[in-house]
Amino acid sequence: MLNPIASFCVYFAEMVIAYIFFSGIFEHRISAKKCVLIGIALFSVCSVLNLLSKNNVIINGFSTFFMTLLFSVICFRCTFLQGVFYTVTLVVVNTALETFIVAFSSYITGTTFLDYNNNFILFLFEAISCKSAYFLFVLLITRMINPAGSSAKVPINFLIHPIVSIFCMFIFWHVSAQPDCSYQIQLLLAIAGVCLFVSSILLFVTYSRQVQKDSDSMQVKSELARLQTEQSYYQILDQQNQQLMIYAHDAKKHLAAIQALNEDPQISSYVAKLTEQLADYTRNCHSGNKLLDVMIHKYTVDCDMRGIQFDYDVRVCNLAQLNDIDLVAILGNLMDNAVTAAEQSEGKVINLSTVHRNSYSVIVVSNSCDIPPKQSGNRLLSTKSDSSLHGFGLKSVEKTIRKYQGDFEWEYDADKKLFTVTVMVADGH
Repeated sequence: MLNPIASFCVYFAEMVIAYIFFSGIFEHRISAKKCVLIGIALFSVCSVLNLLSKNNVIINGFSTFFMTLLFSVICFRCTFLQGVFYTVTLVVVNTALETFIVAFSSYITGTTFLDYNNNFILFLFEAISCKSAYFLFVLLITRMINPAGSSAKVPINFLIHPIVSIFCMFIFWHVSAQPDCSYQIQLLLAIAGVCLFVSSILLFVTYSRQVQKDSDSMQVKSELARLQTEQSYYQILDQQNQQLMIYAHDAKKHLAAIQALNEDPQISSYVAKLTEQLADYTRNCHSGNKLLDVMIHKYTVDCDMRGIQFDYDVRVCNLAQLNDIDLVAILGNLMDNAVTAAEQSEGKVINLSTVHRNSYSVIVVSNSCDIPPKQSGNRLLSTKSDSSLHGFGLKSVEKTIRKYQGDFEWEYDADKKLFTVTVMVADGH
């Protein structure tokens, strides 16, 4: 009779392999921990059905298909049709590998096809061989699906370990099949096979986590370099604005002198128009925070060029407690995202306001947004074509506001097609 613990372990291994496959080609809908817990629950149902049906192949096939499909749709960002396609692929390949390996085992050991139900050692060897081959297939197909240069792409030399593990399993199998091989030796060889399989999984998990850490580190360095560049840009822009304002101020005085000396009405009208145009260059935000003023001016010009209505009110709270690079990280990322979304919307509106609430400075950025934002749990996802290269803006905001004991939240009003981000940072940093 099939051992319940062994049955659960087999389905747990299938769950882990399915998780590796789907997480390699799709984004998560929920956290990794929740995915694993849901996967354990779903595949435990498969294990129970397997025991109740006494390892009925048809029932096993259908239960594995439905549970894998549910797992893919609930935990990963794949459509139902994508889930069906990939689930069918996994189930068919898994079944084919099991059939081939069990048939091959029966041939070389001289046993019948279903003898593994009553022979624990034989079951272990066949199960480990099947799952090792299944894992190798998943790594290969994941490598084929992922585009070249993708961080999730498994390097070809990584496949050496599962291939060698499968080769060792056949050697262990051959040794244990010898007539003079004792049960203890067979059990030790089977345990060694289990260790090889587990080490392959752990090696992949360790590799994936290291790749993710390296990717995050590169993003942090890239974001810091971008913020430093933007800070330098704002300093240069401030110098240019100051020079332009001085020129406009002097030019207005010269025009006023010309107008005072002139007696021709047409010339007076012309000079008045020039003076009005020069007034646009002397208008600026005067919040008391030079960098904030420069950023407001920059986004005012940017929005005007893009046909976006930009309204702001930062007189009450000028965010003076923020370091320059932190102000660029927070406000720059919020406004960049707002400009991108508003430009693609029909309303083309952005509103920025800052206020004091209790002991916090509050930044509120609202923008028109026709398409509801993508999210995973409470986290926003990038809508750009290559999300691996984008989507770091709000992460940078979140990281920066933690330095000021702050927090942020967002909401989307589908009726008004309005996206709003609210950031709070402590005043007394």
